[in-house]
Amino acid sequence: MEHSQFLSKFAKPDLHYSFDDAPIAYIKNSSNISDNDLDMFLNHANWKYREAAVSNPNIKSHHLDKALNDSEYEIRQNVAAHNNATKEHLDRLLLDRDYDVRAAVAGNPNATKEHLDKALNDIAVSVRESAIANPNATKEHIDKGLNDNNFYIRAVAAGNPNVTKEHLDKALEDADYVVRSHAIHNPNATEEHMNKATTDSDVIVRMALANKNNISKENMSKLLKDSNHLVRQTVKENQKYKEYFPNGHED
Repeated sequence: MEHSQFLSKFAKPDLHYSFDDAPIAYIKNSSNISDNDLDMFLNHANWKYREAAVSNPNIKSHHLDKALNDSEYEIRQNVAAHNNATKEHLDRLLLDRDYDVRAAVAGNPNATKEHLDKALNDIAVSVRESAIANPNATKEHIDKGLNDNNFYIRAVAAGNPNVTKEHLDKALEDADYVVRSHAIHNPNATEEHMNKATTDSDVIVRMALANKNNISKENMSKLLKDSNHLVRQTVKENQKYKEYFPNGHED
């Protein structure tokens, strides 16, 4: 197909893109695009069209099969992140040479326990990060994440919504303040956890508590007497402050 014919067919006038970019937007978003057109785009010399085809939400498994072998990592990455990717696609891409592709597998909501098991042993931090942030991460995955030698993996594990009280107990004993602050930010942090944070040695952890919308009056009172003025100021800006202290609080 000539370039001009291609643009005439796929550059829809109602799209707010340049004439050259309009086909890409159409390919990515159209629910009416045919299988034959997707096949054509997956063979296009311009990798941006191939990437757009793989991004289409209605792309089928046989199209993804073809894109698995693309030379551009961005296209394999899009396959790895796609909601229609099958277990077999993810199995294959978890062996990809590019860590961005493996990270996309680890973050895919279709990733199985076995995929996450493998991803948490990956040498690349970004792959382990995606795995521990995955909503399918189990108690055992979070256990492993909290023992990772990289502080940021431990922090992401502490922030996972599937954490237990025991996970947060452990995270609040971590040597790194980033891990402890993620634990306090977690919606599952209990009153016991928040009480512990009022005496944390790092101001960032205490500020994380000061921002919590479910902070108790008792813990807010403690932070209002904090040695750091930023903590005291932050807790006064908390929406709970006026509820607990409608007439203000004497420092």
